[in-house]
Amino acid sequence: MRISTAGEVLFLNQAAQEQIFDLMVDHGSYIETNILEKMGELEDMEGRFNLAMGDKSYQIVVTPMQQSSELFLHFHDLTMEYSYQTLQSIWENVFDSTLEGFAVTDDQGIIEEINSSFSRITGYSKEEVIGLETKLLRSDRHDHQFFENMWNQLHEMGHWQGEVWNRKKDGEVYQEWLSISSFHNRQSDETKYVAIFHDITDIRQKEEELNHIIHHDILTDLPNRNSFYEELSTALHTRDSNTILAVIILDLDNFTMIYNYLGSALGDDFLQYLSEVFKSVTRVDDIVARLGSAEFAICIRSIENFVVCQRMINRLQDKLDNSVELAGHSLTPFINIGISLCPKDGDTPELLIRRARLAMQHGRQIRKGSHLYFEPSMEKNQLDRFDADISLKAALKNNEFVMEYQPLSSFIDGVIHGFEALIRWDRPSKGRISPTQFIPVLEENGMILEVGEWILKEVCQFISQLRMIDPFPFKIGVNISARQFASANFVDRLLYICETYKVPSHFIDLEITENIAALDLEGVIDTLSSLRKYGFSISIDDFGTGYSSLSYLKELPFDILKIDRSFIAPIEEKGTSLAIVRSVVTLAKSLGKKTVAEGVETKMQSRICREEGCDILQGFLYSVPLSIEDALDFVKIKSKDLKNLNQDS
Repeated sequence: MRISTAGEVLFLNQAAQEQIFDLMVDHGSYIETNILEKMGELEDMEGRFNLAMGDKSYQIVVTPMQQSSELFLHFHDLTMEYSYQTLQSIWENVFDSTLEGFAVTDDQGIIEEINSSFSRITGYSKEEVIGLETKLLRSDRHDHQFFENMWNQLHEMGHWQGEVWNRKKDGEVYQEWLSISSFHNRQSDETKYVAIFHDITDIRQKEEELNHIIHHDILTDLPNRNSFYEELSTALHTRDSNTILAVIILDLDNFTMIYNYLGSALGDDFLQYLSEVFKSVTRVDDIVARLGSAEFAICIRSIENFVVCQRMINRLQDKLDNSVELAGHSLTPFINIGISLCPKDGDTPELLIRRARLAMQHGRQIRKGSHLYFEPSMEKNQLDRFDADISLKAALKNNEFVMEYQPLSSFIDGVIHGFEALIRWDRPSKGRISPTQFIPVLEENGMILEVGEWILKEVCQFISQLRMIDPFPFKIGVNISARQFASANFVDRLLYICETYKVPSHFIDLEITENIAALDLEGVIDTLSSLRKYGFSISIDDFGTGYSSLSYLKELPFDILKIDRSFIAPIEEKGTSLAIVRSVVTLAKSLGKKTVAEGVETKMQSRICREEGCDILQGFLYSVPLSIEDALDFVKIKSKDLKNLNQDS
């Protein structure tokens, strides 16, 4: 553009007309005053300056024409250059301030540029890494194949991303999420790689911690139910067809008693102790889990035969035979154990767990603390139990229950001490059913409350008949279930029944198990005290089979300790059972209580019990359970035969 010193446009070339035509009308017009003002700031009207014109920016070069007062103006459009500079400034700011680490390398992995977050994360300064290979950061967590695959994908697709374990300057290994992209400059035929990464070590650690919590029991840190199922599924899937896999279900019997009486803290300690015992008898590859409150599971992988499993169970039971001292209490666990074997008993987690649990439940009914392997007959028994549940609901209405009474004899003079009332079920088409088979069902379906009242009414009628023979009849022992005892109106209903049948309460001995104390010791003591105040006597039945504690036994108001038949049966061997019987008798005497030996069947058992100081004897040696009619006849002869039998023994 050529102008006069006054700013009049004398000449415009085509480029000027195209780029700045909107500023001038035509030849002879004048340029804008802001251009003239800028020109006026130049020395001798010669030089250059930058000026924004509308939405564009220009560099204007002013050149005076020699021997003339005219000026040449050269316009250079800086708009794109300014835009590039702005973008570059923004990029440099982002590059250096972002939390992600950035690194630019050539096609050989040589570091050419990094940002401050790179240094913050890795510990390396810019001066320490420029010109070095990225191998500098590698840890030993990835093999050569890993990096070969990474570079192959980069070359083929131009991009790679994933988790990488790298090493910081101080040697710490950390986990990062890495994204690498390639950029190829066609003009220079160069390829650059831009790596963006951020440290995810803390995130992964928190995820692992959360995952551990989800899959493990918080108290024992053992795998939980879901985790055991998953691990068992994997073990079954990878099992060698020539090996056996065993699933073991372990249930801590009467755990509620420990929790309620000794407290949750000691109960938790006990469970932690058991988890350590279970782990101590298993191998590294075996699985030990806690399935529920007091239920554990073990999976024994890859064994040649069940003998290996049995040896482990023997080691476990040897350890469980020893009591453990916790917070001043001596506790001996009763663990009911059920075992199922793959492939004999099934090949799915559901089937093996269900059948092992069924074996455990079956063994618990036979004897607490036992172990049983699954047998197909157990499923039939379970179906029978289900059938019994249905039939029991009609049994009471159809008068299918009957009562029998087993005499108790005094060791001192051989005379009858009393009777224990025993319920029987005469089931149509099935015959007489043992109470061990249907009482647990009554407990589960809640009918024990209704049947329990029926028993009390039958006993009161029996006492009324006895009083017609002898105005001062013997005490009749009545078994009271934990559920019945815990019912809110138990004492009131008991008193109402006695009053209805006009039976004095002192003719009834209420037999409870020691585990009733698990319900609520303070409440149990109040209830027992109330019952004794009304004249009922109290017997602790099956003593020694639960979690006996001398401290709470001293607090319970009772009259008689009944020694369980499981200790009387092997007493002739004069081993542990004899020592237990002796200890129980000594304990009872120290508390001023009497003892009953249950299940006496031989004269030798009778003699030993008498020598050890037992007061009362009960068992087939003296009499089987009798019908009402036979029991009344038995009373009439005043037990003369029993007295002679005692003297002979």
